[in-house]
Amino acid sequence: MKSIFSIAIFSIMLLFASCDSDDNSNEEMTTEAPCTDEEITTYLLDSCKWNMTGDRLLSFTETEVILYDNSGEAYEEASWSIANGVITFSDLVELQFYNGDWSVTECGEDNFSLLRSEDEEAITLEAQECEAPCSDDEIISYLAECIWYMNGDVPEEGLKVDFSNMNIHVYNADGDIVDEGNWSIENGVITFNNLSMTLANYIGDWNIEECRATYVALTNEADTSIGFERDCN
Repeated sequence: MKSIFSIAIFSIMLLFASCDSDDNSNEEMTTEAPCTDEEITTYLLDSCKWNMTGDRLLSFTETEVILYDNSGEAYEEASWSIANGVITFSDLVELQFYNGDWSVTECGEDNFSLLRSEDEEAITLEAQECEAPCSDDEIISYLAECIWYMNGDVPEEGLKVDFSNMNIHVYNADGDIVDEGNWSIENGVITFNNLSMTLANYIGDWNIEECRATYVALTNEADTSIGFERDCN
């Protein structure tokens, strides 16, 4: 009789242990990344530069990660992407050790923690204060080169702008000219003039919020935000 009672008690204990194990497994399976991919992208793009693990400066555009030397000059461009809470770096040369997939374990406006599961290598990113906007001459020299993809609050996707010779030629995704005008700059304020078609509503003054050789961000009094990402292909 005692033997039967002991077996029954032991069976009940095994049942409870099995339930606890299932609960823990379910909790592990439903663990989510600390931020959505959209939040991660927004945070990374909103900060001018990030200090990586204490000794590297870099910044992010929609598709590129840019490395800077101690003087603040960009010296290398690579690629990055985000999917399901995992950041992937590719085409890094000097820092090729960091190419590959990194899981986001902590994220926020001011700091990130990344972990590579294969060797448990960790990266920390700390946001740096935005530098003063570029000088007028720097903006002119940047925009004079290549074509610039327009993003942010845009009337349509895929617009490209040629700013050379202080003119504005706007192309759609098919390569057709959809607007023309000109631009000027004074004391850090860019003014778009004589646009009459696709970008007619963008005529006027724009404050420079961020500027690099490969990316320029602007805002106007209506809180419209636009960015231009350089494409030299």
